[in-house]
Formats: sequence, C-alpha cells, structure tokens
Amino acid sequence: MSMPEGVWVVSPQGQTIFCNDRMAQILGCDVESLQRSSCFDPVFPEDLDEARRQFEGQMVGGEKPFEFRLRRKDGSPIWVTISCRPMHDDSGGVTGLLGLFTDCSERKRAEAMLRESEERFRTLADTVPAMIWVSGPDKLCTFCNKSWLDFTGRTIEQELGDGWATSIHPQDQDRCMDLYSSAFDERRSFQMEYRLIRANGEFRWVLDKGVPRIESDGRFAGYIGSCIDITDLKRAQELDVARQKLVTVGSVASRIMHDFGNLLAGITAYSEVMLEALASGSIPTVQEVESIRDTAVRGADIARQLMIYAEPENDGPELVNVSGIVEDMLELLKRSLPERIVLETHLDKQRGTVRASPFQICQIVMNLVTNAAEAIGDRDGRIRVTTGPLTVPESYPADFSAMMAGDYVQVEVSDTGGGMTPAVQAQIFDMFYTTKGSGNHGLGLTAVRWIVEHLHGGIRLSSTPGEHTVFQIMLPFEGQVIEAAESMTAAAADEAPASLGPTILVVEDDKVFRVALSTMLRTRRFSVLEASDGSAALDVIRALEERIDVVLLDINLPGAPSREVYEEMTRLRPGLTVIVTSAYSKEMAAASLGRKVGWFLRKPFRIHELIEIIREDSPST
Repeated sequence: MSMPEGVWVVSPQGQTIFCNDRMAQILGCDVESLQRSSCFDPVFPEDLDEARRQFEGQMVGGEKPFEFRLRRKDGSPIWVTISCRPMHDDSGGVTGLLGLFTDCSERKRAEAMLRESEERFRTLADTVPAMIWVSGPDKLCTFCNKSWLDFTGRTIEQELGDGWATSIHPQDQDRCMDLYSSAFDERRSFQMEYRLIRANGEFRWVLDKGVPRIESDGRFAGYIGSCIDITDLKRAQELDVARQKLVTVGSVASRIMHDFGNLLAGITAYSEVMLEALASGSIPTVQEVESIRDTAVRGADIARQLMIYAEPENDGPELVNVSGIVEDMLELLKRSLPERIVLETHLDKQRGTVRASPFQICQIVMNLVTNAAEAIGDRDGRIRVTTGPLTVPESYPADFSAMMAGDYVQVEVSDTGGGMTPAVQAQIFDMFYTTKGSGNHGLGLTAVRWIVEHLHGGIRLSSTPGEHTVFQIMLPFEGQVIEAAESMTAAAADEAPASLGPTILVVEDDKVFRVALSTMLRTRRFSVLEASDGSAALDVIRALEERIDVVLLDINLPGAPSREVYEEMTRLRPGLTVIVTSAYSKEMAAASLGRKVGWFLRKPFRIHELIEIIREDSPST
C-alpha cells in the first residue's frame, strides 16, 4: 500500500534505518542510496545548524511539526513539512527518530508568489500619486497606501477597520458612510466627494472612487479605491461659476434696465399728473394712484427675482421648491428673450423639493435657457421648460450609470435651435468650449454640469442635428411640496378693519420707505415709532422699552450695527417680537445677526404681509 507521505526512520546519530519509496521520490533518488545516507546529507550547508537544532529537539519530543528546505539529488530545493516522533526500546531509551515528510513545495511557491504580488502591489500603491485603500467584504479597511498615511498623518493601525472614517469632516460623514455602505450591499462602483482632514489640520476636498474586487471563482472580496485631492480644482470651478454668473447676468442686464426704465417712466408720468391735479385743486383719481402702485409692484417683482440670483451661495444647502424658483427665474428671463422666441412652461408644483441653494437652481435655468436662445439665434423658435418627478430604477440606461436608483426632480429644457452633431455633444460640457464665436466664454454648460454633480444629480443630453436639443437635469428628491392657500389675500388684508394695534418701532434708514410704511401702519390704527439708524433705535428702545410691542428691523443700518440693536432689544425685552427685513435672503440675514432669525420679511414686501405676521404673533390685535 502506497503512502502519500515519505517515511524516514533514522538513528540517534541521523543514519538511515528505514525509508519508503515515497521518501526517495521526494528527494529524487533511489531507496538503496537513501538507505546508505544520513538525514543531514540532503540539507543545504547554510541550513545545517538549524537542521541539527530541529533534530535534537525532535529527539526529546519537544518540537511541533515544522517546514524545512531540503536539497534533491539534482541539487534543486524542495520544501517539506516534517512531523517526527522519537522511538524507544523496552527500557525507555531512544533508539531512533520516525519522521513523516510531506511535499509542500507547491504551497510554498504559491505563498512566495502571493508575497511577491503583494509586495509589488504595495510598491506600486506607495508610488502612485493618489491615495489608495482596500477593504474586505465586511466593509472594513485592510490597507492604506503611503500617500494616504502621509496625507492624514496617521499610522496604518489607526486607519484599519473603521478608523479611516474618523478623518472625514463631521458634516460629510453620514452622507459618505450611507453611500459607501449602500455600494457594498449592491456590489457596484461608486464615487463621492467629501472633506478629509490633513495632517496639518486643514480639511481638503477629495474625490473617492471605489470598485468591487471579484475573485477568479466569482467570490466578492471587497473594494479597492483611490482618492485624489480636488480642493484646488473645486476652487477654480467655483471661480469659473462665479465668472459665468456675471456673464449670464450681463447678457440680460440691458433688457432688464430697459424694463426698469419703462416702469420708472410710468411712475414719473402718473406722479406728474397727480401733482398737476393737486396744484389745480383737483383730487387725483383712484385709478392714477393704483397705476403707480401696480407699476411699483411690477418693479418689485423684477428686483426680487434679481436678488434671488444675485445673492451668494450659502455654505449649507436648504430645502427648496424647484418649480417655484424656476417660475421666478423664467419671469426674469422672459424680458431678455427676443420676441421671435416663444417660451413654454409646464411646472409641476406639487412635488419638487431638493436640497440646494436658490442660486444653484437659478444658475442652471439661466444657463440652459440662455444657451437655448443662442442656439435658436435669429430664427423663430420655441423653448420649452418643464419640471416634474422622475424615478431612476436599478436597470437604468448606461448614461445614468453614475446615478443612484431613487426618486429625482427633473428640470427639462428643450429648444428648436437646430440640434448638435455627435462631435459637438461630446465636447459641449468642456470648459471654454463654445460654438458661439470668440465673444462667448464657453462656461455656461460647464457651470451647469459642475452644479449638478455637486448636488449629486445627473444630466443627460439628447440632440438631433437640424431639429432640436433636450437637456434633462435630475436632482435628488427630498420631500413633497403642497401649496397651501394663503391665510389672507392681499386684498382682504388691505380691506380688513383694524382696531387699535400694538406699538411698532420701524427701524429703517431709507426715509421714503420708512415714512410710507409708517403712514400706512398709522392709517390702520397702529401706534408707530420711527428710527433712521441703529443708534437712534437703541435710544428709543432704552427709553420706551415697555411701550414697544413689535420692532421692524432692517439689516443694513448706519450708526450702531443691526446685530448690536437686536442683542440689546432682546436683552431688555426677552419676549419682544422682532421682524427682520432685508433685500437678501433669510440665511444671509441670520449670518449678519449671528443667530437664527424667527420672523422675516424679504424686501420688497407688501403691507398686508407685515400685518399678517403682527396678527399671527399677537392674535388679539
């Protein structure tokens, strides 16, 4: 019966007592020659001392099985696993050593190749100009290269497991870990941007891409990923977006100024008619006064739309109604489009909330509509803007491969501008690429792509040369917007009778607006105090703190700053109702005050909006 192991029995001096055929095969010799040899003969000279140590240990039964390198008859090495047991006579004396030898050369070669492969990988990973990481199927990190460790200033032991995640900015951690975990569960590639703290304490933006590792037998082995520092690129992109913002605003500025000129001309004309009537002893008609008011309201709408676009982007995005912002932006853009272009809209206002800033949505719409108008050029044409829900399933077309499955809000802009060739489509989002001539900067669609990627959305372009172009923007859906009916219409608020109301301190540096607003409040039987700057407001509140019930506080004030005024009045009267006003957003007002803002009115506002807040805060008025 043949045995898979080689059997070699030797004397206490190492001379062969017995060996089987398998042992001779392992050493590449015949049994007869092996029987005349010592167990130390096939040992390499440099390994002889270690062989004698192992032999002595096995003779007293104190050593476990071990692996050893032997020299075959042809001089080639062979690795064997040796398991020994001492042999005794009847009196207990050691008569020899029985050894079982198993050829483990293939395994040792495989291990050596694996070590060599791992060493090559480590050498390669440590020399590439990117941060490399590897994780196992349990989502835990098993390797970070030298670039990663140099960036974070931490040790490999600190980064293994979940340790790497502690270096992510706190505001980015939940989002990143959710995306990281969901990608693992779905065995798909992913990429994400987040801020990672550098060894010097600075947070830097990195782009992290991960791909699944699949073994030859199809088994999922984890992920390998790479990170690159994109901080400087993001800053450059932000500058380009800001520059494009100026370009696009400038493209409509002349038409807007023309409209403002017409509005002011109308107000001036009606004012002169009223002054002449008063000079002659006549009473101006209600129609003339209403015309002035309606014209001013139209101007206020344009100003409000411009302010939404003009204000800087906030650090923290907010929940915004896409359709509402698109509607406002289109009202502004209508004034800049040539009359030969028809603008059609279909906006779904019932579902359309995303996490973004109003500026970002405005930038997308303005650039896409402006691009569509330029594509139409001097011809008659049509631009159609639609918004609505979109669900991205798991098996979506390849051009949406970077998007996660889920619910999105879609903004679609189509035009009849003649379409684009495949060559143009391939470059249309590249920075500085333009087909409009040397006067165009080629940044508009680059800005759109950057914003959409920043909001973790998707963009799709379809175009037929000679016919049309369609841009589809998909932004992650965050909730549902249901338009609520106004508690009181403007007409009802203006006409509703008012009893003697609370005392209101109007803090406003613009004299015309302050006097007009105070007059309207007094006609509604409110008691009104006025302050033209922050210092005057402080004097009034300190002298008459018990009499004041409501303060209407403008953000930009001469004298004492609005923050100081706000802090002093809330210190003196902790329960005081303060309504903050500004032409900028509520977030910018809060940043100016250094605190969260409760009641807020964005200029320009109507008198009924102010009265509604006062009545809501003081139901008895």
